[in-house]
Amino acid sequence: MKLFHKHKVTLLGSIALLISSCSSSPTPLPAVPTLPIVTLPPAATVTPTTTTQAGDISQLPPDLAYEILLEQVKQSDPNFDFTELRWTFAQTANYDPYNFDDSGLEDSMYDAYNNQEYELAIELANQMLEKNYLLPDLHFIVLQSYQELGDQENADFHNYFLRGLVTSIAKSGDGRSPETAFIVIQIEEEYFMLNILGLQDIEQTFTEINGIPYDIFNGVDENTNNPATIYFDISIPYSWLDNPMPQQQQTP
Repeated sequence: MKLFHKHKVTLLGSIALLISSCSSSPTPLPAVPTLPIVTLPPAATVTPTTTTQAGDISQLPPDLAYEILLEQVKQSDPNFDFTELRWTFAQTANYDPYNFDDSGLEDSMYDAYNNQEYELAIELANQMLEKNYLLPDLHFIVLQSYQELGDQENADFHNYFLRGLVTSIAKSGDGRSPETAFIVIQIEEEYFMLNILGLQDIEQTFTEINGIPYDIFNGVDENTNNPATIYFDISIPYSWLDNPMPQQQQTP
């Protein structure tokens, strides 16, 4: 399984603060779970809708449906269903949740950011976002870079998008038990949530319970110094390993 990126530990500690403090937003933003872990929203059933402003797309090929949803979300629709976007992406030909081929490019992006080469960091991030627009770490770096460059309009969009992703994941559960595990479509979502929750000194294990695969992370809550365990339901990416071809995914 993927380990923490060497640059993420220092960069992502300020995620929750930055997402919540980004100002001058042109449209209302989805709510972000309040830290610490104990104040996360209660578990809720995730039921993506199939009707958007673009009309009923449930009968469209997944790749076309995803492109329609992606164009809609780029309009910063405050009522946009990010869960539907994530579920639809998981059915497309480009969905590859265990592909880390861009790790070298990602290293270069973090190096550019750390060297205050913000325009280069944005350029490199956008190259990776062209392949997978739902990677939260990349939106976070682009958001920070635009903030540093004083480009509030673009920063606001990536703030909106990032908060939408986080809210979608948080609505699937509270992460405290297998029954209320966060449902994710890719490994990057796991590590982004762990950083938001402030989990340190992490040990990862894998298990299956009643046929459902879980990633389990044990660590210490940096806010309380108490032990904490977070569960992720990885049914969607794990099933892709058995059949890495586009297929209709069932809502967990």
